[in-house]
Parts: sequence; structure tokens; C-alpha cells
Amino acid sequence: MLTEVPTPTRHSGRPFARKRRGDTIGDMPSRKARKRYRRKLAEATAGESPTLRQRKLSGGWGRGLRNRRGDWRLVCRAANQDWPTPQAVRHAVVADWEADFAAARSDRYTRLVLSMAWAAIAMDGANLRAEQAERRAAARERRRAQ
Repeated sequence: MLTEVPTPTRHSGRPFARKRRGDTIGDMPSRKARKRYRRKLAEATAGESPTLRQRKLSGGWGRGLRNRRGDWRLVCRAANQDWPTPQAVRHAVVADWEADFAAARSDRYTRLVLSMAWAAIAMDGANLRAEQAERRAAARERRRAQ
């Protein structure tokens, strides 16, 4: 068992150049090298607590779990594309939105807050489209009745 986390290396033994934000240097290791690195990392952290080895739970509307940016992007897509969503899930999404928005209002979570804002805009747009469709259907029925 390894005692420290290994540094990913090329076949020649040189470490890969680390990419920094805005940098264009460094090349992507092969799939085989990435798998080897992940396996060595898993072996190195095998004796530690499960929270370090496993990704934190996320999603699951209404369960009190932390929702990530991808979860809110999925809500945005679902609202924009009018995916059928049960009423109970809609209520849970709104409740989680309020809780997550209150918790994420800091400079550190700007992208999360923006994703949540886009999701709120998409949900509002979906509500407006549904109301408009109901009004159009009612107007058609009135015209047919005349």
C-alpha cells in the first residue's frame, strides 16, 4: 500500500506539466495513464475515511442533499424543453432552490448561483408557456361553443 499520493508521470518518468487556468501548456495523458493514476490514487487512499475516497452525495430533490451546478443545469434543460415532471418533484425543486440559494450566496459559489438563476428563469418561462397554452385552449373552446 502506498503512503503518499503518486504524481502522474509519462512513460519516461517525467511528470506531466500541470495546467493552470489560462495556460495552454501541458498535454493530456493517455487513457491508460489516467486509469493507472486513478488506480494508484485509490490504492493510496484505501485506508482513509470514505469521505475522502468517494464523491459527496448530491441531488435527490427534497432529500436535503447538496445540489450541484449540473443538477440545476438539468432543471433548466427540463424546464426549457417541457419535460413532464410530477407535481411533488416540482415542489421539492422549489424548496431546494430556496435552501441552496440562501446557502450559496458568496463569491465562492458564483457559478452555482448563476445556474440556479437560469433554472429559476427557465421554470418561470415554463409556467408562462403553460398559462398561455391554457388561455389559448379556453379561447378555442369559447369559439367552438359560439
